[in-house]
Amino acid sequence: MHGEKTSVPEEIKGWNWGAFSFNIIWGIANKSYLPLLALIPIFNIIWVFVCGFRGSEWAWKKGGFQNNATDIDRFQLIQKTWKRSGFWFLLINLIGIVLISGTLVITRQHGITPTKVEKVKIDPVLSKNNDSSTYTEVVSILGEPEKTFHPSQHDITSLKNLDTPASYTAIWGNSNNHVIMNFTGFDYTIENSKVTGINAVFRNGKVIQKGDFSN
Repeated sequence: MHGEKTSVPEEIKGWNWGAFSFNIIWGIANKSYLPLLALIPIFNIIWVFVCGFRGSEWAWKKGGFQNNATDIDRFQLIQKTWKRSGFWFLLINLIGIVLISGTLVITRQHGITPTKVEKVKIDPVLSKNNDSSTYTEVVSILGEPEKTFHPSQHDITSLKNLDTPASYTAIWGNSNNHVIMNFTGFDYTIENSKVTGINAVFRNGKVIQKGDFSN
């Protein structure tokens, strides 16, 4: 065929949203295999833009088109569909990314991420009337707390072999959505201290006291 040697009309040059957004699929459909280079990681970040700029020219050369009004119109009609689809595909994806990112930001700011807090209601280690769980066991479920408060201003080594148990307070979450737990023990480290109190504030504002894990 003469398609490979046919000069590229100025009318068909320019940005092609289809080649940019669908690069690999577009290339196969248009018998132009240079877009397959978009499979190469990192390199593809630049290459998709090359596809967008040069895609129409590649498709014209590989499609066996002749430089006449009939073939130009036919080519433009084909690519018009690709361009429109590529544009809307990209736009919808960008809107989706923005919405998801915005939701995550708002969720974080308003403390409505339930994962750590809601585990308190369902995990057996923190089940009703269970005071035997240690700080270490709680951390294995909820992760490290955001804040931990020591019971006194004394040097920590002076708390070893106490005659009375030392108490600790740990907080998971933020000001709008958090769990406060109290621990007590004779050890000078918090790891082996026992759970003695739970106060959880959920995203609906309801306060749940220790021993009350109902909705």
